[in-house]
Amino acid sequence: MSSSWLFTVAVGVTLVSSALAQCVTYGYCGRDEDSDKPLPCAVKRNPAPLESSFLEDACPALVDGKAAYACCDAEQAAVFKSEYKTLISLGVRKDSKCFKNFQNLVCQAFCSPKQSEFVAVNGTSGSGEKLSATESVYAVHKSFAQRVYDACKDVRTHIFGIKLMKYMCGKHADGKCSAQRFLDFVGAVYSEGGYSPLKIRHVLTDSPITVDGQTLEPFNPKIL
Repeated sequence: MSSSWLFTVAVGVTLVSSALAQCVTYGYCGRDEDSDKPLPCAVKRNPAPLESSFLEDACPALVDGKAAYACCDAEQAAVFKSEYKTLISLGVRKDSKCFKNFQNLVCQAFCSPKQSEFVAVNGTSGSGEKLSATESVYAVHKSFAQRVYDACKDVRTHIFGIKLMKYMCGKHADGKCSAQRFLDFVGAVYSEGGYSPLKIRHVLTDSPITVDGQTLEPFNPKIL
């Protein structure tokens, strides 16, 4: 059996897998009333090409050559890049394990071309063809979530050396934080004391889950 034949089969399997995955959000449709932040559009469509230059600072794990297929557009990528500045301003280094893996966790939920494999939209607003996604479920593998939390839990900020989790675990910032509570805060909306324009329910699991008939495989990339 030739190596070229195996390569052809491998490429074919990859293309079929990519074709089956879809975007469940893409672009922006409307704004959240409480935060005035833009809300992603709830869609069912194929990923679209996006120049790598837009992803380099927004979701570098997706960068592969000059262009990549993504479920976010250039405007969304720019917003993600801007949002990361809050972490940097607190003193989290861009080259740190905490920053790189937190960035990957967040951006893949919106930009991954395989978004529908681990994200489902279960809340929308608006009418007609352009619906805003107001709530989503994000299946994350328990081990990956724990590794991201472990990479960040002892990071200290510029503010009197206070630990990052003091600012990123909501009501559990008094030493009772955990991977789940950390991500609960990341996905919390303004009315819950968070900063996300849409509610993101991070489900930490080591097996597939089903949301409104859609099967989600937990997101479990290599730690960066």
